Amino acid sequence: MIQEKGDMKYEISGKIASGAFGIVWRVLIDGNEYAMKTVKQNDNYAQREEQLMQKLNHPNIVTYVNSWVSKSSLHLVMECVSSTVKEYIKTNTFSIESLRQAVHGIFSGLAYLDTLHICHRDIKPDNILYEPDTNDVKICDFGCAKELKDDELNTFYVCSRYYRAPELLLQARKYTTAVDMWSAACTICEMTTQKVLFHGTDSENHQFSEISKLLGAPTQFDYLRMNVPRHRFHGKKTYELKEVMYGHAQYELIDLLSQIFVYNPEKRLKAVDALNHIYFSSLSILDYCIHDVRECMQNGDSLGVEKCIKHMYSLMEEKHKDELDVQEKLLAIEYKAWINNPDGQSGRSKWPSPIAGVFSRIVQS
Repeated sequence: MIQEKGDMKYEISGKIASGAFGIVWRVLIDGNEYAMKTVKQNDNYAQREEQLMQKLNHPNIVTYVNSWVSKSSLHLVMECVSSTVKEYIKTNTFSIESLRQAVHGIFSGLAYLDTLHICHRDIKPDNILYEPDTNDVKICDFGCAKELKDDELNTFYVCSRYYRAPELLLQARKYTTAVDMWSAACTICEMTTQKVLFHGTDSENHQFSEISKLLGAPTQFDYLRMNVPRHRFHGKKTYELKEVMYGHAQYELIDLLSQIFVYNPEKRLKAVDALNHIYFSSLSILDYCIHDVRECMQNGDSLGVEKCIKHMYSLMEEKHKDELDVQEKLLAIEYKAWINNPDGQSGRSKWPSPIAGVFSRIVQS
């Protein structure tokens, strides 16, 4: 049904999502598709969301288009993206490169918000829009967002529990945009493993106990920096992050997330610093592939070696050829020693084309 607002005509073509916050509709305006969020007009959060979105302008933040009030509802019109990260990972997995681009987009958006002292306070897979064809990500749903000020206390009851930072679980009233970095790290883990990292069942206490399995119990100094009274959590560290993410993520990404998963918000990696991490360097993919090749060598897995080398070439053929040439020679030496191992197994598979023409030539040199 076509509806009018002043000179503008729009048609609601379907519902995208709904919840306690209101409803998000898919609408057509002048033949173009947009998302329209409808909330109660007298909601203070809704009014603040409108004001914030009007001032935001970044490629990794959903774009504000228009807004108006009709009866008792506020309508926010935004650009429409085909999917969310939450929807995408239900049936798909990110490739190494697409994940890296998506993670870069998330941190780029958060770094921009940080410059404006804006805390999103509800980062999660549902609130990261994702366009698979372009690998574009956009942070959306600023219903809980707020510009933080040093002299103001804030509510701690924000952010969905699985993604809630420790200081929020402990009811801190003064916090920073570091809570968004924690939520982003939880989201990124879920993007790689398709599983919630900290799956607390029914309370903030249980949620905190799940976090303590990774980090152990906070120190007195941690409590101080989280701006909360000292609690007596006796959580015990039971696993390392790499155990959860092994086989799903590059070691550089695990290292990056490990610098975010810390109790002390002041020690938590900032978004702008995360963007300078080696994970986003041109060599990180190559290093990851080389690690896999060496691991397969150690396991005597010739087919695995070939598969990893093929993957490395497919990723690096067009870019960073100089770096590949150098690493190729180093790997060739290792492979030559491996294929002539002391146990006399000469039945190793030959390198497949196009690897045989380049890699084997170096092996025989």
